[in-house]
Amino acid sequence: MAADPVDADFEAGSRLHGLFADVRVLWLAFFGSSCLGLDQLVPIEAVACLDAGVDYEQYTAQTGTRFLSAERLGVQRHDWLGCSADAGFEQRAPALRQLLTSPGKPWLVLSGHASPAVEILCAELGCAWAGPSATTTQQLEHKAALDRALRAARLPRIPRRWLSLADTSWPQLSSELGAPCVLQTACSSAGRGTRLLRSAEDFAHAQRSLANEQVSAAPLIGRLALNINAAVVAGQPLVGFPNLQLVGESALACPWGGYAGNDFSAAAQLDAGLLHELQEQTARLGSQLASEGFDGLFGLDFVIAEADGRPYAIDLNPRWQGSTALACQAELWAGRTPLAAIVLAWQAGRLAASEVFRLAGGSRQALHGAQMQLRVPDAPTVPAAKAVEPGLYRFGPQARLLGKAARLGQLASDQWLLQKGIPRAGTTLVPGAWLARLSRSSAVVDAQGQLLADARQAASEVYRLFGLAHLLA
Repeated sequence: MAADPVDADFEAGSRLHGLFADVRVLWLAFFGSSCLGLDQLVPIEAVACLDAGVDYEQYTAQTGTRFLSAERLGVQRHDWLGCSADAGFEQRAPALRQLLTSPGKPWLVLSGHASPAVEILCAELGCAWAGPSATTTQQLEHKAALDRALRAARLPRIPRRWLSLADTSWPQLSSELGAPCVLQTACSSAGRGTRLLRSAEDFAHAQRSLANEQVSAAPLIGRLALNINAAVVAGQPLVGFPNLQLVGESALACPWGGYAGNDFSAAAQLDAGLLHELQEQTARLGSQLASEGFDGLFGLDFVIAEADGRPYAIDLNPRWQGSTALACQAELWAGRTPLAAIVLAWQAGRLAASEVFRLAGGSRQALHGAQMQLRVPDAPTVPAAKAVEPGLYRFGPQARLLGKAARLGQLASDQWLLQKGIPRAGTTLVPGAWLARLSRSSAVVDAQGQLLADARQAASEVYRLFGLAHLLA
C-alpha cells in the first residue's frame, strides 16, 4: 500500500525544491491545474495557461502564485481541444513580457508542451526555457511518425493505412479493413480527430468534413485503452506505470474515441504480464526515439487487441499528457519523486543524468489514483454555468462539500476532488469544452474500462450542480 500521504509528499518534494532557489519559475501549460503535484517539487511563482477558474483564484490566495490565463474568468469557457499552447498568445503577450522582465531573480520557463511563440519570447528576453522543442514536437506529433518508429523498433503495429477519403469508397475501405473501422486525422489530441465508421452513412459524413485531409484508417481491434508516461534522458528510456484510459464515456459528455480520464488504481489490478509487456514496448520505443535524437517526456496510448490480448501502441504524445499531473500526485503519494518533474529538472540543467536515473529507479512500480474529465454537453443553445464551489466532496444521494481543495493522497476512499478551472456562475459554456475534473484515490472504472456505479453517480451530481444534468438525458 502507498506510504503515508503527508510525510511521503514532503519527503519526495524536498528532493527537488531546493534546486530552483536561484530562479523564479513560470509554468507554461494548457490547463492551470496541471501545476498540481509539480508545485510541491518546484517553486512555481506564475502559471501561463489557457483556462481560468474559481479554483485558480483560491490557489492564488493560498500560495501567491499568479495565473496568466487566455480566458477571462466569468465570461466564456472555450473549447481548447485541438489548440496549441500558443493559443491566445497575443492577448497574453504583454502580461508575459511584463512578468519576464520584472526585477528580481531571473526567470526559468518550464513547459510540458511545445510553444514556439513563448520559446521565441524567452530567447529575446534572455530567459531560460526547458521543455519540448517546437521542431521535435512537429516531427513526432504526426501519427505516421509512430508507425515509422514501431517498424524500426520491430514492435507490433496495427495495420494502419493512410488515404484521402475523396479517393476512397466505403465498399473499398470496409472490404479491406472490415467494419467497424477507425479513422484518425494526422495530428490531433484528446481524441478530437478520431471517428468510428460503421456504415456507408458514417463514411459519407466523414468524407464531407475530411475530404481535403490525409487520414489514417485501421480496423477496430479492441476497446480497452491504456496510457503510459515515459521519457528519454541522455539516450536512455525511463518508463512509468500504466493507467487505464477512459475513452468515449457518454456519462462525461465525451464523444466516441474522445479522452475522458485516467485510472492508475484500476490498472494496478490488471494482469502483471500485460503491464510488463506494455512497459517493455514503451522502453523499446523510447530507445528507438533516442536513436533518432529525441530526449524529454513522451507518452503512449495503447489498445488491447481482443483477438490476442496484446497491447498495440496507437498514439505517440511527445509532451506532457492529460495523465501526467495525476501521475505526479500519485507518485508523491507513493513517496517517490515524480518522473515528469525529474525530467524537467534535468532539461533545466538542475540535475545530472546520473541523478535522474537514481531518483527514477522506482518509476515502473504501481500507482493509485484516478480522474474523470467532464465536458460541457451538447446543447441547442449555449448554457451558462451555475455557481459551483471547487473543493473536497462526498457524493451520495446529494453532493456534499466538505472543504477546500486537498491533495490526492489526503483523500478518504469515498471522497472526491472537484477541480480544473471551475467556471464562475454565469460563464457561457461552449459545448465540448472541458468543464471540470473529478479525482479520487480509488478506481473509477472496472477491469474492462467501464465506469463504476458510484463514479457515474458522482459525475451526474456534478452536472446537476452546474445545471446541466438535463442535457445528458
